[in-house]
Amino acid sequence: MKEHVVRVLITGICGQDGPYLVDEVRKEWPHAIIFGFFRGQDEARLADMRALLPEVEWLRGDIADPASVSAAVIKSQPMLVFNLAAMSYVPLSWTAPQHYIEVNAKGVLNLLEAIRQHYPEAHMVQASTSEMFGNGNGRTALNELSPMAPASPYGVSKLAAHHLCLVYRESYGLHVSSAISFNHESPRRPIQFVTRKVTHAVARIVSGLQDTLEMGNLNAFRDWGYAGDFMEAYVKMAQAPEPDDYVVGTGETHSIVALLDAAFAAAGVAGGEWGRYVTSTPEHMRPRDVKHLRADPSKILSKLGWEPKVTFRELIKMMVEHDLEEVRNCLSVASSSIR
Repeated sequence: MKEHVVRVLITGICGQDGPYLVDEVRKEWPHAIIFGFFRGQDEARLADMRALLPEVEWLRGDIADPASVSAAVIKSQPMLVFNLAAMSYVPLSWTAPQHYIEVNAKGVLNLLEAIRQHYPEAHMVQASTSEMFGNGNGRTALNELSPMAPASPYGVSKLAAHHLCLVYRESYGLHVSSAISFNHESPRRPIQFVTRKVTHAVARIVSGLQDTLEMGNLNAFRDWGYAGDFMEAYVKMAQAPEPDDYVVGTGETHSIVALLDAAFAAAGVAGGEWGRYVTSTPEHMRPRDVKHLRADPSKILSKLGWEPKVTFRELIKMMVEHDLEEVRNCLSVASSSIR
């Protein structure tokens, strides 16, 4: 692919991962033509995204609409397709399960069909998720062959998409790889997700703008990595000679308590003292929660040479510092407007 101008289609580009993926594509192919597929609901963000990603050509559509997906594939003529489009906030999947199936499962089917019909030579990477594993293996590190028994409608929708990718790979010979991605975070993470909820609240608490932080289950364990590192893995998967499934994670697990400890420490709160700010309340509990997730990324290390660079504490520190800067800027603007 290095001999040609690479044409890339990224769905779900307006989410956390999109800008990091564009950065990684640019590192590998500086002259790539990148198309960003975005839904109408993201129209309000489009001006900001255009400023952030001026090199991207924007295509409006909806992953759940077969006609607009086909139109995007025909327009972009992609050599590489990265599917980041998904409903990904797990708690909401219990209140809108039909919508999660429509977007996460049927949307992938729409994309696979469009590629099969129009550009079957394209290489596609599907963003799968560790939530597909559910609670099946306790504290065992999870690899590509571990049993999958999702514990949420979100996990079910993503598992259906994951299996569809395998079916199209084996039935039609499409170069479709699935990145079984464990939790990956960054300062761009929306605030409703637990890591950013914590770092944003910590920044407000130490700045005197908030008194407490209400949480759900503090005993859940997750394998948290940096989104930028994960997008590097996606690019490596797209370039692989043969399509395959890869677990993408750090191999380390940390509890919500450890997350709180790291976040408050990054803001200068001594260990253990954060307990007076944090409460665990029933209304923030999920109907059914995955207790423990830890990746075994040995396959992607051995076959593609990928491993994470940013550590857990470096990641949380990065996010806290970003949120502290945001709070300071907001306070500065408020102070200026009063004068």
